[in-house]
Amino acid sequence: MIEVKNETKKYMVNPRETIERAFEGAYVGTVEKMPQSPPDYLTSIWGSVSIILIAALYFITGRRALRNGEATTLWYALSAILVAVVVLVIYKLIKNHKLFKKASGGEDKKELERKKFYDIMNYAGQPDEISATEYAKTISPMIGRQQNELCNMGVRKIADYLGTVNNPSETSCKLLTPFGDVFNQSKKRFYMSYSQGVISFTDFDFNAAKGEITCSEEDIRSFGYYSNYPNGILPAGTGKIHSDSVLLELDDGTNHLIFEFLPQDLSTLKKAFGGKYEIK
Repeated sequence: MIEVKNETKKYMVNPRETIERAFEGAYVGTVEKMPQSPPDYLTSIWGSVSIILIAALYFITGRRALRNGEATTLWYALSAILVAVVVLVIYKLIKNHKLFKKASGGEDKKELERKKFYDIMNYAGQPDEISATEYAKTISPMIGRQQNELCNMGVRKIADYLGTVNNPSETSCKLLTPFGDVFNQSKKRFYMSYSQGVISFTDFDFNAAKGEITCSEEDIRSFGYYSNYPNGILPAGTGKIHSDSVLLELDDGTNHLIFEFLPQDLSTLKKAFGGKYEIK
């Protein structure tokens, strides 16, 4: 069944969830400049133990050489060198451990940074829902003006996300058959999306979206190149349509709609709906 709604939630966002996601992404982004993981304690410790055992064997060999009246310098030197290596490994392990703890700060530091960011973004005072356009008006003046890198990155992530809400990467199309009182303009542009058998056509104009059209896959009659359709498929006054334009024809028994897509969008329709509706 084809339905028209004079409103749409497509360009609406939950500001609190947006702030939460932005903080997590920004925090990870700043942590990436720190050590990514704690030092390899296990390898360092067991490696040191192995070296100490070898050093001990050199020392014991030196003691035996001393009792036998043989030269001991080489054995003691090798033992001392290995002990020095172990001392160096342990020193670097302790140093890297301290640097990692200082850099990462653990959950306490993260929560402190979260509170700062939430305060800057007025997290508690945000509404449950707001249009991406309106929210962008608040966010835009804040870009690049924060006191630390994390907050600046978080604000930028919010701005980028709002941009994707208003300009999604979905397939766009034009309505060739004016429909009802809401979408009574020929060649009105829409974004098409498809999920779980429901097709949605949302007004392309995010600043003043009139609403959306929804239908089920069962309402599809056909799709394919315009050149493959019989003459008269489009109503008079539609205007010029290129022969390689792709049409999507919907019919629920009461309403008959036709949308125009770009030639390269045929593969998108095939992927979404399969080939059984295609006109060849």
